[in-house]
Amino acid sequence: MADTTIQSTYYGQPGRQNTARTLEVVKRRADELSIRTVLVASTRGDTGALAAQQLQGYDVV
Repeated sequence: MADTTIQSTYYGQPGRQNTARTLEVVKRRADELSIRTVLVASTRGDTGALAAQQLQGYDVV
């Protein structure tokens, strides 16, 4: 297998303020890799609801 280098994103503070930006990164990377299904973990459903909005056209599980 060939070496692979990928970009990583680190946030200064944890929290839901990072969710929208994280989903933008997910969408960009999914497009690069032709991934159409995205698995989203959500305790209360907030992240899942935002993912459904931001990732329209993808299968959000």
